Amino acid sequence: MPTMPNAAAFFETPGLIRDLPDPRDSTLETPAVREQFRKLRRRRTPRSPLPASIDLREYLLSPSVPVPAAATTAAAVATLVQYFDRRTLGRSVQPSVGFLFEAARRMAGITGNLGAGLRTTLEALARFGCPPERFCPTESVLRGNAPDPFAFGFQRDFLELRYARLDPPSITGDDLLKSLKAALAAGFAVACGVTLPDALDATTGEIAYPTKHDTTSGAAAMVIVGYDDAYRIRSTKGALLVRTSFGSGFGQNGNGCLPYRYVEERLAYDLWTIWKPEWLASGELEQPVG
Repeated sequence: MPTMPNAAAFFETPGLIRDLPDPRDSTLETPAVREQFRKLRRRRTPRSPLPASIDLREYLLSPSVPVPAAATTAAAVATLVQYFDRRTLGRSVQPSVGFLFEAARRMAGITGNLGAGLRTTLEALARFGCPPERFCPTESVLRGNAPDPFAFGFQRDFLELRYARLDPPSITGDDLLKSLKAALAAGFAVACGVTLPDALDATTGEIAYPTKHDTTSGAAAMVIVGYDDAYRIRSTKGALLVRTSFGSGFGQNGNGCLPYRYVEERLAYDLWTIWKPEWLASGELEQPVG
């Protein structure tokens, strides 16, 4: 069975830094967030059953080349922006992963080849914005070249960006899965960090829940873009659809499947979604009712 090549080497340098709990984090239940979502259409009530499956992959652009483990967080945040822009505004723009990677590291005071956490990367996006890839090539930044000052001129496009956490420390795994599925059903893609087993099936893109015989190779950030209650991976039923940063050769054009158990057992963590007023005003998104 083909597996992702050089998995151990890929995760040799830690990339994803987990977010520490912070009571200041906005959640979907924060009054200010609920007020912003109040005008969104509401097709479901809290008692309405969720769809058996959701697939948002049609709004994703084809993946770029694989990025190093240290840059998976930046890649996930860039994918979130690209998804919402394309779904709500019809714009097919690939944000610069390299710019977000460097901006987040500067904010956090990180040096060397280490990456940053999702919260820090979102903070960097809200503060500095993000240019399209053509104005700040990721390959150039990863080679050690600083972004051109011109790349910081896109800050205005993200002044009204907001983000919220789906997994505050108090939430249970079962409730988190329900909240996540409700957000996806409402059209909100979600970035997260995932602790990964050593062997990843590059052919199917299935990321099986590790057994006691498996070892873990590291962690990576991904974007959750759907779910399927009937999909089975090994003995677990129900899977999330994820866009990885492993490149188009992984799974189905860079997309994979992650068992629900990752969320229920908190091996998927730091779940964040984003929005801007212009995205909410498009009519494409709904209230995420769990």
